[in-house]
Amino acid sequence: MLVLLEYGYPLLPYVQWAKPLLSKALNNSVYSETGLISPDDKSVVRPNVDTLYSEVAVDLSHTDLELIIPSIPNGRFYVFPFYDLYGNNFANLGSITNSPNGTYLGFIDFPTTYGAILIRFVLYNNDSDVEVIKAIQEQIQMSPIDRPDTSDPAAPWLSSSFLDSGLSDDAALTWPGSFSNTATTQLLNLTARLYPYAPPDNTSDTTRVTTYLTAAGLNLSAGIYSPPPNVNFTASNLIIDARLNAQLDSPTSYVNLSGSSWLATATSLSGDFQSDYVTRANVAWAGYLQLLASVAIYPEYYGLGGSAGANILNATNESALLFSFSGKPPVDGF
Repeated sequence: MLVLLEYGYPLLPYVQWAKPLLSKALNNSVYSETGLISPDDKSVVRPNVDTLYSEVAVDLSHTDLELIIPSIPNGRFYVFPFYDLYGNNFANLGSITNSPNGTYLGFIDFPTTYGAILIRFVLYNNDSDVEVIKAIQEQIQMSPIDRPDTSDPAAPWLSSSFLDSGLSDDAALTWPGSFSNTATTQLLNLTARLYPYAPPDNTSDTTRVTTYLTAAGLNLSAGIYSPPPNVNFTASNLIIDARLNAQLDSPTSYVNLSGSSWLATATSLSGDFQSDYVTRANVAWAGYLQLLASVAIYPEYYGLGGSAGANILNATNESALLFSFSGKPPVDGF
């Protein structure tokens, strides 16, 4: 059970992200947000207010994909990040990586059959610059490319019905250590259904994870979960809660930013998590579709003398917190 819930939890935010998107756009097509994200929009976790987003629900079950990146003016920060089904940011194209515009085919090798692309463009202002980005978004192209062989499809088409788990749309907001028995069972059924098309990012871990999942009651060929006799979900929740909180409270999970009261997730724990399923579950809950530290940092404020998990600032529904800085960070792209 320990590996099950930690391993499968990131599938929930993927479903929460993909199902609304698939109701607005076909899989493998680019859907662009032409306005800034509002508090009512749940498609992006902790969105930036100076960024326009374009999204793709990636489905490689039947075809390969060709991506065309249009010409983007120098100095503009943008990124085309590629994520597997669990939210691992395994590749990026964009201004930080000095990626040229043009056609990309056979360049990105997805580790899972399904995945996500969440394209980001920084805005210089919220008025005329929105139209500049919208014009760029309209030129992004994603096209299916038939494979040379005629073998059977690798998996079913990605669809809302295929992703349906019976869980509520807000289930991904539930702390992984506090799932009800029903929600746990539904999550494990979802894991059983998707795992055959989404093995571990670290291929050397495939045998271990598959063995654990099978022994714990997941029928991977049928895509269903059958709880073993006398399974104790309550005890499992307590163990997972302790493990997740231990990772959050560990000083090695963070780096201090220039001796200030701001911390950021350690580079080794950012974006692409390999076999660290505890960190992957924590990030999926708190900030799904996190970028690699080489592309973006996510500072958190803990107050003077604070440490991870302490002195967290909170605002009520009727208030806001305003931070002032002496200048922009000393990096290119802003």
